[in-house]
Amino acid sequence: MHSIQALKLNKLNLDPAISTSNDDSDSNKKKYIKFSDRFGTTEPFYKFMVTKFELVHNHLLNFCPVILMVLVHNDLLSPFWAVLIQQYLTIIWTLSLHSLLHAKTCVDSNQNYDLFTDILIGIPYFGLFTPSIAKFGHDTHHNYTGTEKDLDHFFFKTENPILLFIYSSFFSEYYIFCYLWEKSSEKMQILRSVSIMLVKLVILLTMYKILGNSFLIIFLSSRFAKSYIFASFTQLVHKIDLESILFDLEERLNLPITIDTILHYTFGYNIHVVKYHDDHHAYRMICPSAYYPALHNYYKKHQVNENNNRIESPGRNKAI
Repeated sequence: MHSIQALKLNKLNLDPAISTSNDDSDSNKKKYIKFSDRFGTTEPFYKFMVTKFELVHNHLLNFCPVILMVLVHNDLLSPFWAVLIQQYLTIIWTLSLHSLLHAKTCVDSNQNYDLFTDILIGIPYFGLFTPSIAKFGHDTHHNYTGTEKDLDHFFFKTENPILLFIYSSFFSEYYIFCYLWEKSSEKMQILRSVSIMLVKLVILLTMYKILGNSFLIIFLSSRFAKSYIFASFTQLVHKIDLESILFDLEERLNLPITIDTILHYTFGYNIHVVKYHDDHHAYRMICPSAYYPALHNYYKKHQVNENNNRIESPGRNKAI
């Protein structure tokens, strides 16, 4: 199922070009910008490194909303601009968290992150949500895609857009409930998770006590952002062939650079998991997602039917 894991991307010379073109002519080279990423490999050492790199990246993003709260609290930034900036931060933080979940899967099978990570990550974004609980929920999505065992299926089957938006606002709490229910027989896991969430709650209340409405403005704007982010992932990414749509758009606009390049330098390398979500489901052990354009390009060049490596499961992409 994960035959691509055996590939050594560096040995295959799969430079992660931000392109899906097969045209290597000189006239076309200027259109397709390439970037280097030392962590884009299946070698164990670099899989370990990408986990540490993404962890540091996520911690830095985790601190940004606190800076916004302080700036708003001291009248150095208007709430309007703070909310807009927080929308962007929530998008790239969520993408980083997603990569962090998969990077850990590449390194070890331990469900839990270290205590420091579980306590700090996500406080100014999703509140009590912990990376360990996020990993539990996201693993069900990949292992049981489109079935009742998939925690995301509750949202995926919601057809009413208003209800979907409301449900998505509380997806992290839904994950927490399902996690505690599933682990109810494991007393130490329950004790660990509840203790961490209580510490997070104390930190949140302390931040509110110090920063007041400035804290609420940023924190609630994150909840608003996660509503449309999660709704987009559960509906648009899994139901619409985004890859074909963006490719056709790129052809019609005749842009000097690819849409992949624009997205990459706007939202970072983790954004490629959105467009190439089918490839992500089929080969989720590839770290980071910056290599999905290169992987897709490899299949096109070598005329490999990537569906041969997939197994049947519910959903549009037929991938797990």
